[in-house]
Amino acid sequence: MGKVVVPMTVLPHAGSRRGERLEALVDTGATLSMVPGTVLRRLGVRPTDRRPVRLADGRVVQRDVGEARLKVNG
Repeated sequence: MGKVVVPMTVLPHAGSRRGERLEALVDTGATLSMVPGTVLRRLGVRPTDRRPVRLADGRVVQRDVGEARLKVNG
């Protein structure tokens, strides 16, 4: 099985015209999307919570969580 990568645009909020285009690895089992903090900070997205996240190797780590919009395929 190969990797599926799609282009997407990260937007700081609904209706925003200012975003940043990235290539994203698709994970059909994910419940959260992870975006580099540097990108989110540039767009003005601030953390609103901290949650435990289980990684692919089974480890659980704490990560800051904030809200942004992801635009894929229009």
